Amino acid sequence: VLVPNALVRRAGDDDVVPSPAPRIDPPDPQAQELRAQLDGRTWAVVSPVHRAVGCTFRVRSEDEDVAAELMRVLRPLRSADLDAPHVYSVRRRHNEGADQWRVYFDGTPLGTVGSAESAVALVLWHLNQAVVRYTDGALFFHAGGVQVGGRVVMLPALSDSGKSTLTTALVRSGGGARSRGAS
Repeated sequence: VLVPNALVRRAGDDDVVPSPAPRIDPPDPQAQELRAQLDGRTWAVVSPVHRAVGCTFRVRSEDEDVAAELMRVLRPLRSADLDAPHVYSVRRRHNEGADQWRVYFDGTPLGTVGSAESAVALVLWHLNQAVVRYTDGALFFHAGGVQVGGRVVMLPALSDSGKSTLTTALVRSGGGARSRGAS
C-alpha cells in the first residue's frame, strides 16, 4: 500500500510529517530553450493540474482528440494544486504526406509517433517513469498480483518476463487480479 509522506506519523509526534518538496531536475539549457518555445505556442487544449503520487503536471496539445483522450484517462488524477512544475506537450505535424505527433516532457523530446493513439500511449508510459522519478518516500514494485482464497500473491519480476501472462492464467483459474503488471 502506498502511503504519502504527508500521512505518515513519527512515533511520539502529534503532528503530521509534511511531504517533501517535489524533486525538480537541474535545468538543461537546451530543454529550457525548447520549453520556452513551447510555452510561447498557442495550444488547442491545456489541461488542469494533475497529480500522480509525487508528480504534478499539466498536459497541453495541438490535437483536440489526443487532449480529450488524455483528459478522460487522467480525470481521476485531477488536483487542486494551482501550479504544476512539469508539462507534457503534444504537437501534431503533417510531414511528407503523413501526420506525426511529437511528445515532449518539460521541453525534452520523448519521441515522434505516427498516430494519436501512440501519442497518448507515450504520455502514459512516460508518466509511469516520471511518477517513480519524482516521488520520494514511496516504494514501488513492478509486479502482478492475484488474490486467491483471501490472500494476495505478489509476482515481482522484470519487464517482459511473463507477469501478465501468469496473472491472466491465475485469474482464469479462479483468482482475482490485483494489478496488471504496472509499475
